Amino acid sequence: MEQSELLLELDNLRAKIETNERPIPFREACRYLDLAPSFVYKLTHRKEIPCYKPFGKKLYFMKSELNAFILRNKKG
Repeated sequence: MEQSELLLELDNLRAKIETNERPIPFREACRYLDLAPSFVYKLTHRKEIPCYKPFGKKLYFMKSELNAFILRNKKG
């Protein structure tokens, strides 16, 4: 990832945090998406769904990004 892309991503994340959007943990994201944990892991592994791993183990998600993921393939 280029430095400019990284800076843009950091700016986007900062804007989300400033709007008081809090990251949600993995299990809450699974419930929100109504998907099995194994499938959500598969999506994160394939980099199809954005996630954050600040401590190297636990996964966190932003609801706005989950909403964008849900709405990305509009039908009709």
